Amino acid sequence: MRTKSLKNRLQTLVTALVLSGVLAAMFGLVLPAEPASAAGFSPRQVEQTTLYQQDEKTGKRVEKLLERIRKFIDRQEERLNRSDRIVERINEWIDKLQERGEDTSDLEAAVAEFEAQVEVVRGKLDDARSRLDEIDPTAGKDELKQGLKDVRDILKDARKTAREAVKNLREAIREYRQAHRPTGDDSTTN
Repeated sequence: MRTKSLKNRLQTLVTALVLSGVLAAMFGLVLPAEPASAAGFSPRQVEQTTLYQQDEKTGKRVEKLLERIRKFIDRQEERLNRSDRIVERINEWIDKLQERGEDTSDLEAAVAEFEAQVEVVRGKLDDARSRLDEIDPTAGKDELKQGLKDVRDILKDARKTAREAVKNLREAIREYRQAHRPTGDDSTTN
């Protein structure tokens, strides 16, 4: 509520300054050089009521939005880096299975496909980042909306590809474990 009160005070001040300027012109009075400081308001406070500041405010919102999208892309790239560590662990597991003489060709194929999909997702994230960098925050509303829509579509496609890759890898691991589950013949259940 304090901001509304300040906003109302500023609007009243601007209205008063305009009216006093009209009255001063009518009666031939001279106004002080800095009416804002004479009224007890800083020039910055008076400046905030202008249309230019409202346009700048919109520009700042757009900049914040673009920055949030850049951070989102950075987080997705960090997730891809974590997937590299997961692939390393799976490859170590595959090596242990091979040492025991087990057939791991299906797992190896699934990991290779997963790694290929991760590279596709990385490429899409790079495309999204470059498209995002092409967006001009001062551009018109339609151009800005189209640029953001393009970035959103690229990111949605990257997300879909990543989800499918993870789903396929999990499914391959699950199938391998089910196929190579101990039979339980030597168990000691009563």
